[in-house]
Parts: sequence; C-alpha cells; structure tokens
Amino acid sequence: MKIIDLKTNRMTCPLGFQLGRPRLSFIVTDTGGTALTSMRVEVALDAAMLQVVYDSGESRQVDSIAWELPLDLQPCTRYYWRVSGRADNGDNATSDVTWFETAKMGQPWQARWITPQFDKDTHPVIFRDIEAPENIGQIRIYGVGLGVYELYWDGQKVGDEYLMPGLMAYDAWIQYQTYAIPHVGPGRHRVAFALGNGWYKGKFGLSKAIGVYGDRMACLAEVHLIHDDGTRTIVGTGPDWQATRSPVVSSSIYDGEERDATRDLSGVSGVTGIDLGFDRLEERLSPPLVIHERLQPVEIIRTPAGETVLDMGQNMVGWLEFTTR
Repeated sequence: MKIIDLKTNRMTCPLGFQLGRPRLSFIVTDTGGTALTSMRVEVALDAAMLQVVYDSGESRQVDSIAWELPLDLQPCTRYYWRVSGRADNGDNATSDVTWFETAKMGQPWQARWITPQFDKDTHPVIFRDIEAPENIGQIRIYGVGLGVYELYWDGQKVGDEYLMPGLMAYDAWIQYQTYAIPHVGPGRHRVAFALGNGWYKGKFGLSKAIGVYGDRMACLAEVHLIHDDGTRTIVGTGPDWQATRSPVVSSSIYDGEERDATRDLSGVSGVTGIDLGFDRLEERLSPPLVIHERLQPVEIIRTPAGETVLDMGQNMVGWLEFTTR
C-alpha cells in the first residue's frame, strides 16, 4: 500500500498562495483493500517531522479528497505534512513528507511602491544590490510588478512563470507572489524587476483602451534574508533602488513586444515613490502560467514573389503554447 500525490488546496507544494483553512488530499494505491478505515495527519515545522504543531491521531473520519486542516496558520512559514492510513484489509502505509508555505498574510509591508524616473512608456528594470552575510540560510522575496513583470536574481530569471501577476481587477485586488531563492553564498547579489505594460497599463479589452487601471509601471517588494537562527533582515523597495532601461521598446498583451538589441542600457536613473496603497494586496490565487510546448516550423517556404512563409504543420497555435499547471 502506498499513499501518494499529496496536495494542498489541489496544488503540489504551494508557495505563498491564499490558503484559508487548507484542504489536504492524497491518493492510495497498491492495495487490495477497498477503502480506508482510518487515517492520521501530522504537520510539523521541519522536514524531519520533529517540531510537530498538529497531530490528528488515528481517526476514523476519513477524507482523502478535501480534509480540512484545523490549524491557525502563521505568516511566512513553511509547514511539512504527511499522512498515514489503514485499509479495510489491514494494509497500512505512511506517505512521504510534503509541504506548503504561507505568504505575508496580514503582516504590514516594510516597503514602498516605486516607479522609475523615466517617461511612463519607457520599459524599465528596477533593481538593487543586496549584501548577504555568511549566516544566511534562506531568502524569500514577496513582491509584485505592474503591469506584468519578471523577477531576476543575479541576472537569472527566477522561476518558470510568465505574464505575472496575471489578469485581475487591479482596482479591487492585486495578488503578490512569493519566491524562494536557492541558497546563495555571502557577498553582493542583485534583485531586479523587469516591467511591461500588461493588462494594467497597456491595451485592454475589445476597445483596446490604454491605461485602464494605471498609467505608470511600478513594483513593490520585500527581500527577506533569513539567518540561520531564524531571524530576518528585510530589504524593501524604496528610494535607494535604481532603474535602467530594458531592451524592450514596446510591449502589449495583444501585439507582442519589440526589442532593440543595440540599445544602450548602461545609464542608471533613480526611482520615485508612487501612492498605490496596500489595501488591495492579497496573497496569490492564480495558478502558474508556464510554457507548455515550443513549436518549431516544419518547413520554410519561399514563394515566387520572394516572400518567406513558416509552415507550422497542423498546429497553428504559434511559437509558444501556454498552460496553467
């Protein structure tokens, strides 16, 4: 008997999502039994399951689809959990350990919304260099960019998601994201937000209206340097951040983006605070949007008129097909 496919709110290892009272689910395989007669859920603050914060004990209240965890969650905390179960034929098993991690929840932001000191149509990269001491074990970034953004750490894109933070009613709510930065050594590191128009500032809707929700790109972020003893040093966006132009000249959800590979990106400018408030911010709800498949042309056709046509075969979706996971 095996217990596999552990999920929290239908997600595998959700990081920084709005969870409410988490609903846990799992699948039982490799058993001749027909049903579970009992189950046990354990939750701890460490992967070794030594710092236990909840233990249901063996219970005959069995629910493998949406078992509600009766635990008041704390902000910025990773919880590890596992399930044990017994089937009606006597088989029993304990799952591997999995986890979920909360975001800031109701904690006040130690950061300010900032916008670059560029023309509002100039696509920026907003950045700051951060000095990490030797005793840093983990790094978390809580943040969001408007309209769309990509997060970079030391010049490398963080994660495999695109078009963050997604489409939403920005005048009513803005979902921020949580990132776990892989372990890095001590020294200077650069965190950067590359911003684009997106639905927030660019063309939107059938009328293709411009700037429906705002007219300036902006970002908000907290970088949490988590020391080995569990304490945190927080670096928030503010007037000490800087901006440079990105190679993107224009961008649109509908029309794509235009890049200039010859553009001079060496100039650095300052940033300015922008009053967008904090009352609309919430932990993320939208699932990740990732590249599902890259399509290559099966043939390059040159017409008698000298035109070049890419034949994509039977699939005419385009170069990139996106899907949520």
